[in-house]
Amino acid sequence: MADNKIYDWSPDAFGEDGIRNLPTTEPGLEGYHWVHYDDGSGYLEAPDETVLYDFDLCPGMGESVEYRAREGKPYRVFYGSIEEFIPWVEKKLVGKA
Repeated sequence: MADNKIYDWSPDAFGEDGIRNLPTTEPGLEGYHWVHYDDGSGYLEAPDETVLYDFDLCPGMGESVEYRAREGKPYRVFYGSIEEFIPWVEKKLVGKA
């Protein structure tokens, strides 16, 4: 990978399939991981393969992330970068936010 940024657009950051898997960093979420696609979308997956959050970057709205907390829930907008969104979600899941 090009560097250790959470979201990296460089060609070598993603596999040939356009997917990048990243583990969570918050203690208490061991076994969870983020799946990022090279189109700016992705999701957080639990160890049992349940999708907890899915997201899509919103370049047309400035620096923001459109997300949904669970399937069937409405989408919301997080006004901040993907680097801010990921820790925010992880802290919410472990009850620190």
